[in-house]
Amino acid sequence: MPIHDALSRLIIEFDEADQPGGEVRAHGVMRLGAALEGPPGRLHGGHHAVVRTLAVVERVTAHEHARTFPCSVDVTLQKSLLLEEAIPFEATYRSKESR
Repeated sequence: MPIHDALSRLIIEFDEADQPGGEVRAHGVMRLGAALEGPPGRLHGGHHAVVRTLAVVERVTAHEHARTFPCSVDVTLQKSLLLEEAIPFEATYRSKESR
């Protein structure tokens, strides 16, 4: 399975809205499966950066998938990263051109 397919499956709800200046504001819910387990019931530390950023970037329609960088994404998770639970998030995406 290609990585972008695997990442997109982490997001179970996603909405986005274009903002002035080329930013995209997004919010949604992600669910992390047992395959990502580190400490019992929690996300493995080595996966934090991937699930907190790339999974969201993959869903932003303004993002050019042929090149992941340069871009910027700030993601705020609304609760700890427990497995098999809904985790709400908010994000702001900026392409190189919008900075």
